[in-house]
Amino acid sequence: MLWPDTIMTPLHVHSVKTEGHYRAMQRAYIAKGRAKFHALNWKDPWTFIGVKPDVMVDGGKLLVKCECGNYPSVHPEWKLALCFECGAIYEGLEMPPNLDKIEKALAKRKHPAYRGWVKGETVEDLDAQTEKIKVVA
Repeated sequence: MLWPDTIMTPLHVHSVKTEGHYRAMQRAYIAKGRAKFHALNWKDPWTFIGVKPDVMVDGGKLLVKCECGNYPSVHPEWKLALCFECGAIYEGLEMPPNLDKIEKALAKRKHPAYRGWVKGETVEDLDAQTEKIKVVA
């Protein structure tokens, strides 16, 4: 199968191996954008200060919603998400305490399009949704 049975992170989305590589890739993407699209306002990477966004799973990927509307990829061990569009850096993100159980519940769904979770949903909720998905998918 093409899709992994795990929740995808920057390791999958951007093919990075380390936190430093992830940060370097964000800087390189912004530099390339500046060179190619001069009329756009490409900001240097900046640290988001404020109420941290909730971590979610959508399309089988661990994400946060950036204030610019993008959904940067989260690495659960680094507790980090980097927005390649506006340059936001989200550090110290709070991971769900039962992320491993959420991951196992979502892995029962064959395609990542059906793998989603938001704060407040329980594993039991996910299992019930999976039963409904099996009927239509």
